[in-house]
Amino acid sequence: MSAWEAQGLNIVMAELIVDNPQSNGPPDLAAITQWRDEYGLNSVYIAADTTVSMAIGGSIGTPTATVVDPRTMLVTERFAGSGETAFTAVENLAIQNRAQ
Repeated sequence: MSAWEAQGLNIVMAELIVDNPQSNGPPDLAAITQWRDEYGLNSVYIAADTTVSMAIGGSIGTPTATVVDPRTMLVTERFAGSGETAFTAVENLAIQNRAQ
């Protein structure tokens, strides 16, 4: 993420927690805090998605990454699993938006 700042890209990352690892129920503030601390996510917004609103068809595989264009608020990409593909898509969108 610091490389994005060095490139002048104003990228904001957000993570939605959809479950509580302690109770197998919906996430709460303690679950969010634990997630943030465990993974050192000090420059990422973290929120509880207690209704699993990002699920399509009532189910969701995790991790899932969704890229939203802040200019249109439209989803431009979705990725299942972890990896650099989602970060590349975010960076490409930011570069495209910066050029406009």
